[in-house]
Formats: sequence, structure tokens, C-alpha cells
Amino acid sequence: GKPEENSFDECHNCTEKAHYFLEARAYGYYAGVLKELIYEFKYRGNQEISKLLGDMLLKTLNTLSWPTFDYIVPVPLHPKRERERGFNQALLLSKAISFGIGIPLHRGLKRIVNTEHQTLLDKSRRGKNLQGAFEIREGRGLMGKTILLVDDVYTTGATVDECAKSLKGIGVQRVFVLTVARG
Repeated sequence: GKPEENSFDECHNCTEKAHYFLEARAYGYYAGVLKELIYEFKYRGNQEISKLLGDMLLKTLNTLSWPTFDYIVPVPLHPKRERERGFNQALLLSKAISFGIGIPLHRGLKRIVNTEHQTLLDKSRRGKNLQGAFEIREGRGLMGKTILLVDDVYTTGATVDECAKSLKGIGVQRVFVLTVARG
């Protein structure tokens, strides 16, 4: 069948190259109210908004015929960035989903390189910026598993793809990506 409007099966990005994840979906576009909510949450530290955004992610999941996940994995922040911000927005969103669907979090994916902000880079430099940025700790339980990778915004897909690459590298079977917004 034809993909529904908010699906991005056919976004130019996905047709250009193969990804390490199977599919990516977002609740909506990074514009208007959604953009303001994410900004408020991420940069003004309004952590209450994570519940609202988490509900949006749960709604989106309910519309998809994805398999059952073994674990939910948040896209990690570098410890230094997390200290600056005071929290990891992807972790708060993942907790909301984990609570909502009763699937455990796995926090073994770590960001080991404090990369430049992706927002400051053009598309060609985004992928290079992230090479080797992630590693897996305590990954034995992930072998052969199906993972839901969660982040707030999908722009070029470079970040989630590099995360999925690390996960697949230790034997994860399938990675699906869910974000609040797509840029």
C-alpha cells in the first residue's frame, strides 16, 4: 500500500543510501508548535514536557505494525553534554515509552566522542562527525534482539544510523527508530 502522509519511507534521505536501521517514524514535522515544545523541553529544561512528547510517541507506535521490541534504547548524549543540559532528552522520552508499553530500557549504548553539534554541520559532514562516536557496554543481552531506538529529532538520520550501526555490530538483529519530529 501507499505509505501514509507522515511516514518517511520515501524521504530523499532513505532512498539515497541503505541504513543500518529498518524503518524510522516520527510523530510529526519539526515545525510550529512541535518545534517550540521540543525547544522548551531540550534547551529550557522543562522536563514536564517529556510526558506530553512521550504520549505522542506512544500514539505513533500504536499506528505502526512494528514487531514487539525486546528493549528500548535511548540515543545517548556525551556525559559532558548531559552535565551541561542536566538531563538526556532521549532518555526521558524512552522512559515514558518504556512505562507506556512495559518494555525495558537498555542503557548500554554510550557516546564516547563529544562530537560537534550536528545542527551546525552540513549534511556531508554530519556522518563523518559521528564515526566511532558510540560504543556498546554490557551488550551481551542484545544479541539477536529487536530494538526500538529513540531520539527527539530525526534530521538527516546520521545520528540514529551510527547508533544502529553500533548495535548491529554487536549482533542486534533489528533496529527501528522512533522520534518526536523529523526535520
